[in-house]
Formats: sequence, C-alpha cells, structure tokens
Amino acid sequence: MQINQENTSINDIAISIVGGTGGMGKLFAKLFKNYAKEVIICSRNIAKAKKVAKSLNVSAWPLEECNKADVVLVSIPIEETYKVCKEISEKMKKGTLLIELSSVKCGIADKLSKDLKEKGINYLSLHPLFGPRIKSLKGKKIVTIRSNKNIKAEKILRFFVLKKTTIIESNVEEHDKFMAAIQVAHHFMYLGYLTMEKYYDMNSMKKFATESFKRTLKTLKMIKENRDTILTIQKLNPYSKETRSRFIEGLSKIRKMDANSVELIHESLDRWN
Repeated sequence: MQINQENTSINDIAISIVGGTGGMGKLFAKLFKNYAKEVIICSRNIAKAKKVAKSLNVSAWPLEECNKADVVLVSIPIEETYKVCKEISEKMKKGTLLIELSSVKCGIADKLSKDLKEKGINYLSLHPLFGPRIKSLKGKKIVTIRSNKNIKAEKILRFFVLKKTTIIESNVEEHDKFMAAIQVAHHFMYLGYLTMEKYYDMNSMKKFATESFKRTLKTLKMIKENRDTILTIQKLNPYSKETRSRFIEGLSKIRKMDANSVELIHESLDRWN
C-alpha cells in the first residue's frame, strides 16, 4: 500500500482507547504505549480503567473525556460500535481521528464514514485479523477501510507497516463478503460439529482422540471462549445467511459419498491448491 513517508512517527499523538479494559483494547495499549505521546485507557468504570492502566503503565480517563485525545480508538462489542462511535464523535474536535476495530463493517463503517465527514472528523476503520494473545505485530494482517487520507491515519498505518504488519486495503462490501466465507462459514462448521454431543459421549471421544481431533478440541475451546463475538458475527454480517446456505448446500452434495461426491471433493481440493 502507498503511505506518505513524511511525518510517520506517532510520538506527537495522544491515543485514547475506548474499551481499553478488554482484550483487544489492552493489546493496542501495549502496542502503542512506547511510541505514542500518550496512551489512555477510557471506560465508564474509571476504577477498572485505572487498575488496567496502572498494570500497563499508561494513563486512565473517564469515558466522557476520551474525545480530548488526538486519536480515539474504539474496541467494544460489534453491536454497540456504531452507537458509541457516533456519541463520542459529537464531542470530538475537527481534524481528530476516530478508529474502530469492528469485524463487521456494513452498518458501521459505511454509516460512520458519512457521519464523520459531515463533522470534519477523520475516520479509519480497521479489522485486525488476529486476537488479543499475540506477542508481536510481525507477520500479522490488518484490513483497513479509509474514508479519506489524512496525516493521523497515515501515521497510524505507517506504524503498523514498520512493525512488519501487512495492511490490506478494502471496502465495506468486499470486507464483509470475504469475512462471511472466512469467519461465518468457518465458525458455522464448528458450531455444527458441537451438536454431535447429542449422539456421542464427549469424554469417550476425548479418550480416542487423534492428534488432528486434539487440534479441533482446541478450536472448540476458542469458540466457547469467544461465543458472543462469533454469534454476533453470524447475526450481523449481511452475507451470513447466504453463506450458511451455500455451506449446507455443499455438504448436501457430498453427503452420500458416492462417485459424484468423491469427484466433487477431488475437484474442490484441486481448486484450493
């Protein structure tokens, strides 16, 4: 991607993180704290914000003061993102930057892009393709949807590039279509597998577990830990219903495991390669 090479340091930018007490919020606080002018954890629960901020050696502000920073990064549940971003933007200064990290963009990025443009506030929609447990940005990917080019957004993106992160530029429609295949269908496959517990004793299955099944069990544990986010994506991605239908249709075509099923499987495997 093409990024302005001038003024790419973020050491003159104060970044407030709304949802900074959550997993992704804390991750980005850790990533930014040694490079930004200041990093601030913002929360309705100021006592919790101060506790987390102290553990990370950053600052803490009440939620209503987050707009005082140069950049406001919002990392909260998907279904609350648009509403909270819009409320925060009402008090942000012109020329400041709002960033959100939602994994569904339709109904969020498209609406915020229009809302913030009218207010003179810059906007950057990001979707980190990783979770809060990473130790480094090196080799990771972040999808970006930019409504306009501005210095603060350029500096933030350049920061990621310098950390060896791959930036994928996209738009709302393309992002959600691919996430329907990558997140919705992928998770749906495991959600369907969970229903197997009606027919088999889970403890006995674990006893007979192959190495491959052990990896599946780790994924099912991840599904359990992130169930709210996963189910929200299933509900809010506008292409989810169509994608689930296509997935079920594909399964029905190979259900019999006859000659036609096997041929289709071979053809599909060849295309994946």
